[in-house]
Amino acid sequence: MLGRTPGRARATLASSARRGVGGVARHRCRHPAGAAAHRGRLSADGGALKRQLPLFRAGVGGRLGSGTQYLSWIASTTRWAIVHAIGTPDLAGPLNATAPAPVTNAEFTSELARALHRPALLPVPRRALGLALGQELVDEALLASQRVLPARLLASGYAFAYPELSGCLAELVGSGH
Repeated sequence: MLGRTPGRARATLASSARRGVGGVARHRCRHPAGAAAHRGRLSADGGALKRQLPLFRAGVGGRLGSGTQYLSWIASTTRWAIVHAIGTPDLAGPLNATAPAPVTNAEFTSELARALHRPALLPVPRRALGLALGQELVDEALLASQRVLPARLLASGYAFAYPELSGCLAELVGSGH
């Protein structure tokens, strides 16, 4: 599950994936608010996107590290997945509500720059991130790869308002935020 499982390069994670064991992952497992503030939550009013927007608007945003790490993102409209799950008895238990199209950090960077009509040419090296933020946070959160798919939600007939990142970002940054 998003924010509760260790980074796993390109592996696809389901709601049955084991919980994380590292410091940041352990915190998220014990504190659901930690998972909610995960880097994949897309909102111009909170989450990681709020902190990234000023940099990208100034034209100095860039991919983090190699950019190959997966980002499973959640749009604010996904709250309707909870309503769907409550009304669908077969969806008891843990449920992934991430969008059905996870992207790499390089793809996310490119889409955000495109939505803002700005360049994103300056990558942020792993070493610089580690020096600025601490290596544990960088390794377990910013550069960890989580390719989470909402297989059970999709199988139940749930339709995401924003199945693709481009539509979600266009709505978020094009709405005056």
